[in-house]
Amino acid sequence: MGVLKFGMAMENQGLAFYMDFLPKVKDSGTKALFEALVKMEKDHYDYLSEQYQNLSRGKEVEDIKEEYESPEIFVARMEQQDVSPEEPSLEELSTLRMAVLIEDNFMNFYQKAAADEEERSVKKLLSNLAQWEKSHKDALGARYKKLMEKSNLYNLGDMSRYLML
Repeated sequence: MGVLKFGMAMENQGLAFYMDFLPKVKDSGTKALFEALVKMEKDHYDYLSEQYQNLSRGKEVEDIKEEYESPEIFVARMEQQDVSPEEPSLEELSTLRMAVLIEDNFMNFYQKAAADEEERSVKKLLSNLAQWEKSHKDALGARYKKLMEKSNLYNLGDMSRYLML
């Protein structure tokens, strides 16, 4: 159950990150993505908290609620967001890059925890969370790539390859 408590702490950190940077984001598509991620990180925390309570009381882990958007639909919806006409700032690109790395870290945590988990229902819960985090990483990575291609940084020759994910 410690893995669920740690997961809850991670989800709170993700929520705080997106809430801190949301007011600074200028690109409308990135803003929509961060707004969606604020809601999703809160949903993840709530889901983990409910499951932690269930397990603490000797109950079973519940399946993911149908109202949660599937990872595939989330990525597809986010990829349809337009890019603002202004060139993205270095701060915005750096924020997106950090977000990709955060979600990658969360995804890896849940994958490793699922691989080590023996209880089938908890393993499934952790695997589902890993898929959600992968969808966040993928949507953020796609947004980063779109903005990088629009920025002057993309035209730095050999150096641009160091900036791509």
